[in-house]
Amino acid sequence: MSERDLQIETASLLKRLGWLAWHTPNEARAKQRRLEGARLGVLAGVPDWIILEPWMDADAGRAGLGIAVELKVGRNKTTPEQDRVLKQLTARGFLTCVCRSMSEFQRVLRYVNPRNGRRLA
Repeated sequence: MSERDLQIETASLLKRLGWLAWHTPNEARAKQRRLEGARLGVLAGVPDWIILEPWMDADAGRAGLGIAVELKVGRNKTTPEQDRVLKQLTARGFLTCVCRSMSEFQRVLRYVNPRNGRRLA
């Protein structure tokens, strides 16, 4: 499965659940587009998914109001910018993670206590 395929599959699941979640495209490859994006407020390293639903890890005694998920497949690694943003989000109470498969993504979503009551089965 490619990272694009994983992105599409996770988008489909989140849409079916009706949770407040979005993907911010920030992968501009051309230098001019990157510069323009930076002027417009595009932040390098933003995770693939921001899910603004409450979460709770009862075992660890932690809870928060959002989850940030970076999707990677195979041997792909996070960039220094992605690591920095994930660390900043963790410091602000987000549950942050890197998921390499749909099963990992679904495992993370089990922590969510969605406002619409539609939990992952």
